[in-house]
Amino acid sequence: DETTMHLEGYVRVSNNSGDDYEDAQTRLIVGRIHLLDQIAELARKPHVYGVPQAIDTRTNEYKTVWVGNTNLEGFVGGLEQLKRKEVRKEGLSEYFLYTIEGTETIPNEWGKRLMSFETDDIPVESLCKYDEERWGDRTIRFLSFANDKDHKLGETPLPDGTFRIYSRADEQGHLSYVGGMGVKYIPVGEEVELELGPARLVEVRPALLAYQTTNYRFDSEGDINGWDEIRSWKVEIVNTRTLPVKVEVTRGFKWPYWTLKPTSGSPAYRKHDATHARFELTVPPRQTQVFEYEVTTYYGARQGVLSDTSIKTGN
Repeated sequence: DETTMHLEGYVRVSNNSGDDYEDAQTRLIVGRIHLLDQIAELARKPHVYGVPQAIDTRTNEYKTVWVGNTNLEGFVGGLEQLKRKEVRKEGLSEYFLYTIEGTETIPNEWGKRLMSFETDDIPVESLCKYDEERWGDRTIRFLSFANDKDHKLGETPLPDGTFRIYSRADEQGHLSYVGGMGVKYIPVGEEVELELGPARLVEVRPALLAYQTTNYRFDSEGDINGWDEIRSWKVEIVNTRTLPVKVEVTRGFKWPYWTLKPTSGSPAYRKHDATHARFELTVPPRQTQVFEYEVTTYYGARQGVLSDTSIKTGN
């Protein structure tokens, strides 16, 4: 019913080291670790870039920090005196170590896919989006959840990788491929929105019903310096699926001076940004829903109408 998902995480290990690994344990470090690697590497080298220096806070003068070639602890202690120590803190803290259960034998030039975690019945939301400026006349399907406790996750970050989404095709458990996309490292608490491609069974069909210009303003020489454009639209949403679908319809006006008036029975809208309005509605299975609205855009001297309205309403 597209309200929950079963999530399996895998790690692919490829051995190109020249040696065979027998009964080896696999660990995966997830997150920002490049600064930690750089510090460890520098601690094992001579002073290639000169002797590290730190500020003496009492005299505001530089002082030498001597570090042995393998003395990582001493080197990190010296770095704590540097002005940019907040960068080091971020690099040393934003990572997590996965340990894959059991051991594996991976010969040289071989690879294996290992399961790293498995979680069942994760709440998800299925959503279709329509935005002509982004996708033309196509409706795009999305799946969203969050890496938190409410979604039975949130104990660890999720690593970079590729999500592949399948739906159950029948009662025997056969799967049908739905879509996939690459994702970046997902920290604990972050929301995830997966784009699954075109929703072929959900169509959004906007149609312009009427157009007129009105409320002309003239300057001292008799030339037009302001006017309104009024457009009436009908939006038809066709859902041929066997499940209800939540649809988000974004309409753009290419101009920041506008007001919108839905007709009776139309869904409420919210102002997405300066030039876009967004409607949200749920269409029952194998049904069609229609809503209409009227949008007025103001040009030239008529732009002041919006300012006057805002002052009167206290916005």
